[in-house]
Formats: sequence, structure tokens, C-alpha cells
Amino acid sequence: MFISCQPLPSWCCARLTPFSSTVIDFLTRLEHVVVRYGGSSNESIYIVSASIDIVSSEITDSLNSGIRTYNSQSLVEDTLCGSFSGLSKVYRACGYRVGWVVFSGNRENAGEYLHALELLSALRLCSNVPGQWAVQTALGGFQSINELVAPGGKLFESRQAVIDGVADSEFLELVAPAGAMYAFPRIRTDRLPEFDDYQFALDLLEHKHVLVAPGVSFNVPFNDHFRLTTLPEPAIVADALGRVEELLHSYLVTEV
Repeated sequence: MFISCQPLPSWCCARLTPFSSTVIDFLTRLEHVVVRYGGSSNESIYIVSASIDIVSSEITDSLNSGIRTYNSQSLVEDTLCGSFSGLSKVYRACGYRVGWVVFSGNRENAGEYLHALELLSALRLCSNVPGQWAVQTALGGFQSINELVAPGGKLFESRQAVIDGVADSEFLELVAPAGAMYAFPRIRTDRLPEFDDYQFALDLLEHKHVLVAPGVSFNVPFNDHFRLTTLPEPAIVADALGRVEELLHSYLVTEV
């Protein structure tokens, strides 16, 4: 997804999303992509043009809390853009396993490529017909996700419970999730310098009966994070984070 920047272009009315200087430095070094960003403390970016084909996953494009994003296909004209989405996230129909891709932009020069994709699609023997019927309703029907991610909505309040729980913690810090159904808190290693996320996940399950995924399971080079879902009721989220705090406090007492 492409996220608007400062100053806002004429077609955009959006709030800003912060990006680290590392991300901005990487994007501005790309030879085939033109990037604009605010350059202030709210460094935010959007891609203006590109001389390469764009493949964009937009399966969570309406799950953003307080952030306005724009589909890639509305921004890409000179090159081919493939926008992928599906029923599993925004439309909460995980079992259907149905997705789609919309091609826009310069399709005239991609005839052979698009023909090959159509051929591959035709080779599938057993299509998911019930799920395909759901696609039309998902794209053109009532968008219930908008109420869920607004203040007072189920997904908004559950996400807020995670943010509030981390804010109240002596040991945790968090980049607030935006466009995801999970959070990735970090343990303050200045408080627990010997922390190991894999052992923590085991201890949390065995002693506090809360299941999380250790950060190392996502092939990251650090071991001070864990992942938890933002889908349960706010009260359940608060209870789970309370148990996390109890376990982390027990580590601190043991180390002392």
C-alpha cells in the first residue's frame, strides 16, 4: 500500500504514518522509484512514479486505525500494477482461502504476461466456487470493517487494549500496530538484560497459560520480542498482558 506524505497532494486527505530514517534512506536509494517525503519529525512517504512493475499486497488495506491509505492501482499509470487481496483479513472469512488480483496501469505492454496468468488460472481443476461467489459481495457490498476499526468497534478496542496494556507495563514497549491483527511488543532489555523470547514463550504457556509466538520464530536477528494477536475481547487482552507482566516481574526478582 502507498501511504501519503507531507505536504499532502491534491488527491489526498490523510494522517501521517512515521517511518524510520533507515526505511526512508533505502527507498530514496532505489534507482527506478521516485519517492517524496515530508522530511520533518513525521517523516512519511509515498511513491510518485516507478519504471518497474508494481506488485502490491493489499489484503489488510482497510484494517488501518487512524491512517488513510490508497490502493496502488489508483497511483500507478506508466507501468503495470498487480494489486492482490482476499477474503481472509478485511472480510474475516479465513476458511474460504480465496484471493484475487486486479491489474491496472499500462496493460498494453504486458499482454504475454497476462495471457500466461490466465492460462495458469484455467489449469486449476477444482476452483473454489462458493468462495468466488463471496468475492462480489465483499468488493461491492456493505463494508462492515469500517465500523470495526472505528472507535468503539471491536477491532479498534481490542487493539487499544494492547496499546494501553503495554503503556502500563514496566517491561514492554511497542510500535502501535496499524494494518495488522497482531502486535509485536519488545521487552526492555535495560530492565531484563538476560531476556530470551523463546524461553519466555515456554514459561508463559506453562505457568500463565497464555500462548504467544517468540520473536525468533519470525527469523529476526534479535530475541527480545514476541507476537500476540489483537483479536480477543479487550478484557481478555488486558488479562493476558497482566499475566505477561507477572512473569516478567518474576524474572526481575530472580535476577536480583
